[in-house]
Amino acid sequence: MFVIYAPYISTELKYLRRLPQWETCWQSAITESRVGSPIPYIFYSTSSANLIHHAYHVAQFEEKTKAPVREMDFVFEFGGGYGSMCRLFHNLGFRGTYVIFDYPAVSALQKYYLHALELPVAQCWDDAESNGGIACVSDLCEVESRLVKRSAGNATAGSLFLATWSLSESPFDVRRRITSLMPAFRFASIAYQDAFGEVDNVLFFKEWISDCANLSWSNQPLNHMGNKNHQLIGQPREAR
Repeated sequence: MFVIYAPYISTELKYLRRLPQWETCWQSAITESRVGSPIPYIFYSTSSANLIHHAYHVAQFEEKTKAPVREMDFVFEFGGGYGSMCRLFHNLGFRGTYVIFDYPAVSALQKYYLHALELPVAQCWDDAESNGGIACVSDLCEVESRLVKRSAGNATAGSLFLATWSLSESPFDVRRRITSLMPAFRFASIAYQDAFGEVDNVLFFKEWISDCANLSWSNQPLNHMGNKNHQLIGQPREAR
């Protein structure tokens, strides 16, 4: 669910600090909150390893697509941990609808954490869409119903599918159900490991790219993490 310390975090922090927008954007965006008593990163005590790790992936996405997440209007995060990525998006200026799909117990944690940060946690998906808030949901059938409507020619220009080491750890039937919903999105960022148990994720996501042909995909190895992790980024074909 989160990273406390790993050798690759120092590489990710160096990358962030070299960005032209470090002082105007990223420095404040990765300033950690006291909520939840996060453990400070040993080499940068105003942030945490987990928040730095999330920021690195977002920065990589923005660099590749030239699409700032603050300009997105709809984000669907598949597996949101305790809500750190959602928090980061709001730190970066995102003010659209943000939906997190997760297990019921984890959704309850997300609501508690994000509410403690005074972020706009909605009671349900409808309220989130009406007021530009956050919905934490656990019903996959509801997700399918709502995203199918978005797939039918209603995908907004700023719609993003997000999954960091969550989809790649899910059962195949869930993965396939999510694959069919990708026409609802104009952008995607998916982090995954080579294998999960006996599942070959490299093969799975190669097939995923073929199945999700509405987007143009790039598969970037995360070499600083040990050559067994990747970030898959999708964007509109005309953007390349």
